[in-house]
Amino acid sequence: MRTTIRREALRLFVENGYERTTVEQIAEAAEIAHTTFFRYFPSKEHVVFADEYDLLLREAITSRPDEEPVLMAVRNGVVELCRSTLDADQEELLTRMRLIDQVPALRARLPQHQRDETGFLAEFLARRLGRDSDDLVVRVLVGVLGSMVAEVLLAWARYSGEQPLEELFASLFDEVSEFFTAVGEG
Repeated sequence: MRTTIRREALRLFVENGYERTTVEQIAEAAEIAHTTFFRYFPSKEHVVFADEYDLLLREAITSRPDEEPVLMAVRNGVVELCRSTLDADQEELLTRMRLIDQVPALRARLPQHQRDETGFLAEFLARRLGRDSDDLVVRVLVGVLGSMVAEVLLAWARYSGEQPLEELFASLFDEVSEFFTAVGEG
């Protein structure tokens, strides 16, 4: 049911516009009562943001070997997730990211969504760095890494997924790593 609701909602958002699409219209298209919609999603905004990838991303990153440097562990976890899962859902993910990029209300919600979904990353970084999860360095790293992921997804959507997502992630993480290495040496 969740998949059906999301599919119909995304279709209506693209056809009619996010702002003009109501929960009632989504429910009608999904052939459910509008109250049933709220059993699956607390709002129409959550249709765009909520997905199964957060748990998969957590597993992909936290299962990386302890000896792998932190940035490489995050990089490799994200790239692994792209290879194993995201390719199959490319069209839906492209649609969702285009909506986030083009709808001001959704774009404004993106930073909060990132904060809500990256608590595991603070715990992972804290453990790896021997710091507390509320340490300033840890919080800044979570923000930087979350922004990197969001910006890659948005850029990928702007260019209609022409370049494979895993290549974009790998390239960005490699360039940022080189930049920080150069800054540290300079």
